[in-house]
This record gives sequence, structure tokens and C-alpha cells, in this order.
Amino acid sequence: MNGWRARRRARKRFEAASSLEPAQLHRLRIGMKELRYTLEFFAPLFGHKAVKDSLERITRAQTTLGFLQDVAVARSRLEAWTRETPSLALAAGYVLGWHGPGYARLRSRVLDDTRPALWGGTPRKHG
Repeated sequence: MNGWRARRRARKRFEAASSLEPAQLHRLRIGMKELRYTLEFFAPLFGHKAVKDSLERITRAQTTLGFLQDVAVARSRLEAWTRETPSLALAAGYVLGWHGPGYARLRSRVLDDTRPALWGGTPRKHG
């Protein structure tokens, strides 16, 4: 996959993630990972300095999307365990309540934080 194709695919996944549905955010995370791998592969052509900012933006977005995915998976598992063992409801509620505000905050701004990684400047060849 070439660099432009990886970016184009990630941008399409970004548009689909506008729903903020966990499955679409997860697909965006995968797209960001593919974009990061592609950029890392081609980095020697651009030089470290040219790639550094792009990689930082992509990695930051990927980290946020990863946290959102982890919480979504945890919520699903906790709900299933609570159905099987109702006595876990209080503990599950505590865990979800603990992560809820951070999840909501990140989820509400994840696309704004991810946009510069996809539409920001691109590295230029050196030398």
C-alpha cells in the first residue's frame, strides 16, 4: 500500500467515524495504524525531522482511539458479566463510572484531534 492510498483510506474511515460509533472509531484506529506503518516505512526518504511531526500527530490520535476502543470493549464485557452474575453490577457500574467522564471527553473531541494527522502537512523529500 502506498502512502497516499493509506492516507486516503484513513480519511474515508475518518468520515465514517463522524457517527462516533465505537465500531467506526475502531476502524479509524486501524486506518491510523496503517498510515503510521506506511509513514515509518517511507521515513528514510524524507528524513527524521520531516516525519517527526506527522508521526507524533498520528500516534497521538491512535492512542486516543485505542483508549476509546479499550473502554468500549470493557463496557461490553462488563455488561455481559453482569447479566451472568448480577452481583457484579455495582463493581461494573463503578468501573464504567470511573472511566465515563474521560471517555465522553475524548470521544467528543477525538475527530477534532485526529483531523490534523490526516489533513495536516505532509513530509517533503530531503536532499
